Amino acid sequence: PMIESLLEFAETSRDEVDYYMFHQPNRFMLRKLCRKLRIDEDKLPMNIVENFGNSSGVTVPLNICFNLADKIRDKALKLCMAGFGGGLVWSSILMNVGPLDFCEIIEYPD
Repeated sequence: PMIESLLEFAETSRDEVDYYMFHQPNRFMLRKLCRKLRIDEDKLPMNIVENFGNSSGVTVPLNICFNLADKIRDKALKLCMAGFGGGLVWSSILMNVGPLDFCEIIEYPD
């Protein structure tokens, strides 16, 4: 309901959103969200946990940097971002992001 209400409030259809960048607790939950929201899985990257683990609150910006860096450097994308967790912790936003001067993951050396 949170995403459907957001899109309705913004008078935006599901198809107008370039990517859905959600917190990534696991692939099972994200696939279920895709089906429930009736969005294409190609619009919701699901590879953060397998590459970085459940990184809590940084999964959304990490998702953007890891999956969209090449695309978002040159043009703006309409992103629906959402974070959710245990209990009543949840939030979402719809916004145009980009072009960005940088969008890189900087790893701290061991």
